[in-house]
Amino acid sequence: MPPEIIIAIIGAVGTVLAAVITGIIARDKKDRESRKNTERVAEKGKKKKEEDSPQIEQPSQRTRISWQDTIGLFQIDKFTLAYIPLMNDWWKDECPISEVKFDSIKVNLVHQRFQLLDIFKDTQIDYDFRDDLSCKLLRCHIGDAQNLTLTLQETSYGDYLKSGEHLDDPFPTDPRETFRSALAKIEQSRGGEVQPKELTNIIGVGIFLITQDEQIIVAKHSKYSHVYPERWTFSASGLMKWGACPHPFMEVARKTIMEIQHQVDPAKVRLIGLGADARKLYFQCSFFEETEQTASEIIERHNIIYDNANLGLLNDRPYELFYLPFNLDEIINAVIDKCWEPSAEACILTLCAKRFGAEKVAQALHARRGDWWKREMRDEWDLRTARKGDLPDMSVRYPPNRLAEAKEHYIDAILNFMQNDLNNKDVLEIGCGTGRLTLRLVETVKHLTCIDLCERMIQRNKQRLGGKSSEITYVPGFMH
Repeated sequence: MPPEIIIAIIGAVGTVLAAVITGIIARDKKDRESRKNTERVAEKGKKKKEEDSPQIEQPSQRTRISWQDTIGLFQIDKFTLAYIPLMNDWWKDECPISEVKFDSIKVNLVHQRFQLLDIFKDTQIDYDFRDDLSCKLLRCHIGDAQNLTLTLQETSYGDYLKSGEHLDDPFPTDPRETFRSALAKIEQSRGGEVQPKELTNIIGVGIFLITQDEQIIVAKHSKYSHVYPERWTFSASGLMKWGACPHPFMEVARKTIMEIQHQVDPAKVRLIGLGADARKLYFQCSFFEETEQTASEIIERHNIIYDNANLGLLNDRPYELFYLPFNLDEIINAVIDKCWEPSAEACILTLCAKRFGAEKVAQALHARRGDWWKREMRDEWDLRTARKGDLPDMSVRYPPNRLAEAKEHYIDAILNFMQNDLNNKDVLEIGCGTGRLTLRLVETVKHLTCIDLCERMIQRNKQRLGGKSSEITYVPGFMH
């Protein structure tokens, strides 16, 4: 190996170590401040502690600061999804998978519009979206798992986005809490009653089509999607719009014809999942249909309509439709190797459990256990890619008004540390991200190769570099 590359790699490793040490020091300082705040709050709360209900979390317990701390996540032999199942938690409950028909769902409506909490009303959303009237899940009752009652309330997509962007921010009146832990809990009773707390949510629908030739139709979200851009998902999906008589079955039929020009057969459609996206507080009714059409027929029809459509009106619809063989190993490989919307991921695994059995699904996942960590890293960085500005790379601990300054200080520190090691050398940048360092390196080095485990990060890197990206070799994947 040429000495220049060896030097560059050593320099990159030094960069990583410097960044890690900086992060540890900053985190230690933050932890000390947090402990002081916690001690002050705990002291004030001693008297109140005795009056608290035993069902309320006590101050001494660790706050649920992220979705990973949520109780009730969907797990299959320690394989965890960012999804909270309200029905068909088949691995945990060791019960048969139930299917709900159209006439087994009852919908009650609360016509008084949900009022967004005052703390969010001035929140600005800095991207375009359609502020559609939508449905909030107020509560639901799951009887014998084959009868379902939903109580829906009017809300708006804009109100959902305003609160959903802040789920993991500190709660103003208690630094130990987040908006998620204070306001976004899902209360479940043994009688089957489920009631989300007061933070706004939204409910949507999704359906997988199982074709005559034993394929499952899968879509890829548009890059304009606000929730999970460019992720694998249902054949068709979307939020439930508020109206005179919103109903999950009617909404999924409308979405399927609108998005992929497929007319479902109501007699064959079944609800197989109801749950909440643990990250986004997005409830999802998950359906499937075994259709008599072939995969190529469905995809060909979608492609013709999509090519001829006014794309300005269809930006948030799936821009790619494809199929997976209904084969257990094929589907497990897709789950491990690709980034999915969690509710769709849970649904396709449930379909596999229904077809092949729960134990077979667990065994197939376990066979890929060595790659679970790659899936988790890819999933995390893909989520970060959707953040605006410098947030995909920079820690959220920086105040928004200091991000640009902190970024420049960070890059200057790296380049000063490496000094002349980079000049006119062949350099390998590991974890190139959105290109904040790449932009400076390309002006200094002889040739630059950029590696990142997240393909969407590489896309953003190319966008930032513009014409300069043609001078760089990009390699998506993990270092081995």
